[in-house]
Amino acid sequence: DAAHELRTPLMALQGELELVGNKASPVDDALLERLDALCRRLGDRIDDLVLLSTLDEARPLVLAPADLLTIVRDEAAIAAPDAIVHGDTCAIVLDHELVARAARNLLANARRHAAGRVAATIECTDGRVWLHVDDDGPGADPALRDEIFRRFARLDEARTVDRGGAGLGLAIVASVAAAHGGGVDLSRGPLGGARLSLWLPVDSAG
Repeated sequence: DAAHELRTPLMALQGELELVGNKASPVDDALLERLDALCRRLGDRIDDLVLLSTLDEARPLVLAPADLLTIVRDEAAIAAPDAIVHGDTCAIVLDHELVARAARNLLANARRHAAGRVAATIECTDGRVWLHVDDDGPGADPALRDEIFRRFARLDEARTVDRGGAGLGLAIVASVAAAHGGGVDLSRGPLGGARLSLWLPVDSAG
């Protein structure tokens, strides 16, 4: 699966370069933009695979107190600028870099599948801090919870795991949650689409 995801953009990159070499494609701004996009796609895939490998090896977390609501607001500005972010302020001990990456992946996934609306809610309850990310897209069957967070997973055409991606974004979310002693969930959201959730224990250091 990993080889396939790397080979596809690499073959496209090689094809573009062959056209240039055969004088069949002009070297212009459009070509440079396509080459840049393919290189970035390759880089993103490699970064995802490296991150998953380090999480598999259970590298030590860089733990420090942080407010999940603040983290999510910062990441929403990158992944889903029009998302509504609200909820509880709850400082917990976590690895800021990893949890920020997980939040960004959840928001980006929702943005890709949303018809128009994305919302993120932070909820502190029963010793857990939840991040719920909702969209108003086609939704996903809650029975597919394990499948949707599986690496390289593919669902039906209405709700692919990572439309236009490799199916690694949500796998990273699940791995980050597990590294903190937490978990993930899938349910029907209040916006009518899917609700993908990540939870962390309040005492992540334990």
